[in-house]
Amino acid sequence: MTQLQALRGSDVEVIVDLFGLAPGAHKVQPTVFLPEGLQVDTILPDTIEVKIGSKIEQPVSQLGLDSNYTWRAAPSQVNLNLSGSREQLESLRPNDVRVILDLADLDPGIHKLRPIISFPDGLELESVSPQIIDAIIQLKVPVTSTLITTPTVDTRSP
Repeated sequence: MTQLQALRGSDVEVIVDLFGLAPGAHKVQPTVFLPEGLQVDTILPDTIEVKIGSKIEQPVSQLGLDSNYTWRAAPSQVNLNLSGSREQLESLRPNDVRVILDLADLDPGIHKLRPIISFPDGLELESVSPQIIDAIIQLKVPVTSTLITTPTVDTRSP
């Protein structure tokens, strides 16, 4: 068996150096390491496109909740990976990205929902974690209060 025939995928190492790259799309050239005695005539593709994005954590908000209910999300934060131009990612403000659960017409209970993610045009949503969020809806408990007053006695001498 020749050395080439005995070659396994784990014998070849491909490294792409991402050090110092800013957010955005980049074409980079891979470096290939082979076992001693083998050479590479051609590497195809000769460049690899990589996207470096921005990871942000956003709170979960809601819309459409009946006013007789309270709610909470579990988890209350979602991790998002966004990609786009360096300028867009650097100018991104926290309120530019929203994670929303549509609670319209839902009754009390635990509902597993996929969030609606809104973000500026020109950006791409690469990943959302978690993809499903528990919306815990409860009936509001009316709070009543009673004011108790105690009469004060004037102990001053006339």
